[in-house]
Amino acid sequence: MYLAAVRIDAGKFGPLALLAYESMRSPDPFDRRRWADTLLLLDRYEEAERLLAAIDDKPSRSFVAHSLSRAVLGLGRQKKP
Repeated sequence: MYLAAVRIDAGKFGPLALLAYESMRSPDPFDRRRWADTLLLLDRYEEAERLLAAIDDKPSRSFVAHSLSRAVLGLGRQKKP
């Protein structure tokens, strides 16, 4: 669903992707990260940040950190050099 939202039309397919992710009973860390990435596509940075901050999965730590940095950037809270 995430790929459909990215490659076709985030405004049209993003909400459908969110419905799919929200209907999952127990999403794994990969699904939660993709869910957060979909929220980022829709400029819902606070929700994405909350979802990403709750992921505790060592193998995907770098991917989560990348998505989390996109959320922080979207919220305008990046550190100034």
